[in-house]
Amino acid sequence: MKKLIMLLMLLPVFAAANAQFHVGAEAGRILNDKDPYWQVGATGSYTRHLYENLSFDADVTLFYQNVEEWGEPFSQYGHTFGVGLGVNAIIHVGGPMSIFTGPKAQCNLIQIDYSMHRANVQWRVGLQADFWRLRLRASWDILCTNRASYGPKGSLLTVGVAWKL
Repeated sequence: MKKLIMLLMLLPVFAAANAQFHVGAEAGRILNDKDPYWQVGATGSYTRHLYENLSFDADVTLFYQNVEEWGEPFSQYGHTFGVGLGVNAIIHVGGPMSIFTGPKAQCNLIQIDYSMHRANVQWRVGLQADFWRLRLRASWDILCTNRASYGPKGSLLTVGVAWKL
């Protein structure tokens, strides 16, 4: 029992030994909805190497969205701030390239100029490249469920850049 307790106490030290933390920014644009919007955000992630070519990534995003009215160029009718949480499995395919996939949940926290309450779950599929401390990422966030009063209800194409701490 004493050895088990000692092992459990040392587990966070070993878990952090080959973990990586990234901070960065991402931008996205919805492509398959009648009310297009764009989104920008700050991201933070924790990446843990599991096996030879497999890693686990958990991330959090604080984002800002701008919804435009379709038919009138750049006439905006809403802004929102929110948070997103994601979990990804990363498969390293060779060199700096990796593919990743996993669920992502988003929820609006503050609405400005309109009343759109939104919470959704997306499935993220993407490609990333890690160069020294720089991570470049592109993904398609496929909408799985949506709890929106109205407004954007489509999937999101995102690109991002992050720096390894």
